[in-house]
Amino acid sequence: KIDLHCHTKRLKQGDGCNRNVTPEIFREKVINADIKILAITNHNAFDFAQYIELQNSVKDSCQVWPGIEIDVKGSSGNKFHLIVVANPSNVETFNNKIKQLYFGKNIETCQLPCEEIYNCLNVCDVIYIPHLHKNPGISNEDYEKLVSLVGDSSRVFGEPSDNRSLGVFANHNYNVIIGSDVKDWKNYENNSFFILEDVLK
Repeated sequence: KIDLHCHTKRLKQGDGCNRNVTPEIFREKVINADIKILAITNHNAFDFAQYIELQNSVKDSCQVWPGIEIDVKGSSGNKFHLIVVANPSNVETFNNKIKQLYFGKNIETCQLPCEEIYNCLNVCDVIYIPHLHKNPGISNEDYEKLVSLVGDSSRVFGEPSDNRSLGVFANHNYNVIIGSDVKDWKNYENNSFFILEDVLK
């Protein structure tokens, strides 16, 4: 099982306190859920020290990848969420690039254009996961624009709201994936997770 949409901190007003997790609880819940790859994707920020701490807590059972969930300003002025997950071997570069991307900005209110995100983070060997028909979701126009910008459709995955939608989009030849978007760590293992074997068949 993999989870590429996982929160470990309350950072914005809309985030609940139950997204905060200790290394001990993180380890217990990740092992109980049998997760083998997990990306930490908090809102508009990356905590390098916490990443290392949580990575070390599960190093014998699970890979932890660096990521972020970004508020993006769409072409028509609409907002959507875009998860960006980096190759863990590039975590230090990723950390520095996130600092650069958000320097002087208010993480509560800022919305970044896709081009700025791509130009800053693509060097970190990343994949892009926009919300797809999931609030706040990417428009069809912006989805096509993102795929064109990245230039490699295998690096763009839509994240729909549930497993049923996942199946519908997969049948229409979208790359799709679903993550926990964890709201409460007490119930982490009860979330829906993506089964990597389904992709490899």
